[in-house]
Amino acid sequence: IIELRFEGVVNVEEFIETRSQVRGMYEQHGPLNALVDMREMEFGMSTLRIYEFASTIRHPVGVHVALLCRPNDTDARFFETVAINNGVQIKLFTEYSEALAFLTK
Repeated sequence: IIELRFEGVVNVEEFIETRSQVRGMYEQHGPLNALVDMREMEFGMSTLRIYEFASTIRHPVGVHVALLCRPNDTDARFFETVAINNGVQIKLFTEYSEALAFLTK
């Protein structure tokens, strides 16, 4: 499992850079599930930019992503919905233990 933590205002360029780094880890270690902690993060992009980025996410078959966010984070919920609609195995959580259980089942 790869665990990523975002803090502060995060823009699309930072998401793209992180995605590139994760791809490098996949190349080195093979496909890994990811726990993405966004509880201390604010989306520094418009709804359209969130849609554009989330719709381009591609993970190897069988890779799961757990998004850990604050309760009622509408941007994270939108991000999850767009990614799911594009075939990503992703699920939103507010509790760390639940996110980890999702990835290890």
